[in-house]
Amino acid sequence: MRQLGGVLLFLVLLIPSAWFAWSNRDMPQFGRWMHDDSVYFVCARSLAQGAGYRILSLPEQPYQTKYPPLYPLLLSWVWRAQPVFPGNLYTVTALGWVMLPILLLLVRRWYQSIGVSELQIFILVAVTALNPYFILFSASMLSEMLFSCLLLACLLLYQRASTDARAALAAGVAGSLAYLTRTAGLALLVPAVALLLWRRRWKHAALFSVPVAAAVVGWTLWTRAHRSLSSDVLTIYYTDYLRYQIMNVAWRDLPLYVWRNLDVLLKGMGALVLPDVTGSFFVKALTQTIAVGMIAGVVRLLRRPGAALYGWFCLFYSAMLLIWHFPPNERFVLPMFPLLLAGLGTELVRLWAALRAGLRHAQLSQRIAAVAIGATGVAIFGGALLVQCYVAGVFMPGDMREQRARRAADEEAFRWISANLPAPARLLAYDDPLVYLYTGRPAACLTALSLYWYRNDHAGMVAAYSGVVPFARQHALDYAYVADSDYHRHMGAEDASQALRLIRRNPDLEALYRTAGATVYRIQRVHK
Repeated sequence: MRQLGGVLLFLVLLIPSAWFAWSNRDMPQFGRWMHDDSVYFVCARSLAQGAGYRILSLPEQPYQTKYPPLYPLLLSWVWRAQPVFPGNLYTVTALGWVMLPILLLLVRRWYQSIGVSELQIFILVAVTALNPYFILFSASMLSEMLFSCLLLACLLLYQRASTDARAALAAGVAGSLAYLTRTAGLALLVPAVALLLWRRRWKHAALFSVPVAAAVVGWTLWTRAHRSLSSDVLTIYYTDYLRYQIMNVAWRDLPLYVWRNLDVLLKGMGALVLPDVTGSFFVKALTQTIAVGMIAGVVRLLRRPGAALYGWFCLFYSAMLLIWHFPPNERFVLPMFPLLLAGLGTELVRLWAALRAGLRHAQLSQRIAAVAIGATGVAIFGGALLVQCYVAGVFMPGDMREQRARRAADEEAFRWISANLPAPARLLAYDDPLVYLYTGRPAACLTALSLYWYRNDHAGMVAAYSGVVPFARQHALDYAYVADSDYHRHMGAEDASQALRLIRRNPDLEALYRTAGATVYRIQRVHK
């Protein structure tokens, strides 16, 4: 009976995410909220059609040598079973949501393996299941959920890797699959092998390393054999992590990148508990304070048997994020959340014990201080709970309605493009894979280096993103699709509006068709 009650509670915890996924099974945010999801789906279509692992949406259709193939391979089965877009997005939504209960079961098992109490496990799993970010990502076409599942599976198997040869091999397979989902899996594989060698488990280290070496060497050799030799920024952005990193991060700018990334990383950690929907300095300070508490708790938690590898992964992974050319927001922190949340819980338990002692203290000043600290904590985390409820129940559904309205405007323009532009026409578009998926026309996006953001160079960023005509001529693009909501991923609303104004005023762009939220332009080959 107790087991049945636990199953029912687990199912109840899944209701909010299941309802959100069902309500948004058409995935209205696809291709606009994030760019990677549409790139994954284009590559999946290429695999399903037997064209190889290529980015079919780009005019030159280069091989995809940036994103490992496991997640697109999984999505390719959706294309094989249901080759009609956008109808197959319903199936992808169901596939993505299924990963959430799997992840929760793996998280629960990992907490049990390191000795967390059943009450704390229930609270931590419930907080994860009801977290608005996990609800959103479980209804999105991104690789974070699959990667997190494989990460937890590897961690669980690895706990027996020192004594069980089969577990070591299985952990290596799970870790390899994680790497083939996201190359950030290297942050797991390197310390995993090192720990086994440190413990002098030579045989088990070798067994773990066999599938790891096969995955890492295999993917490396394949990318070297199929890598585009083009020096064009667009091609490098789409196909080569390392070369794009080198283009963005000069040695003299590395301290700036680390500093700004650290700021965003701490905010991203805390924002998974206290979502920042205001952008205020006060909320940011609170999120970073929560992050510091998480880290302190993780340090204590890692003393438990079986927890070390997760901690090493988070350390290596965070180091990678600090030197990377993109701000490590909440999305990138997601795989670390189970450990960070457990760390925060550890600190809160210690704080509660200290407050109870303070409330019983003989000195009045100590009791007053305990009450003040306790009230502050209740205000912060009670407020965080209210904000999470608002984000999950009001903000996210409202955002999905806005995204659905934008999609309607897109689809109207895409129907016009399909009917009126020649099949070989090549378009410039901010969300270029969407143009291809809806119209079959190849498209490319103007790609500006991220160093403008890191240097806080608003003028340079606006100039780079408004320079669509030179970019289009360089890449032999015939038309441009410009939406009112473009550039939202790379700059603030004011900068984006300024860039769009400059584009609309460009005399080399001839407006052919307008909808309520977008315009199709012909790009003049020669200035009039």
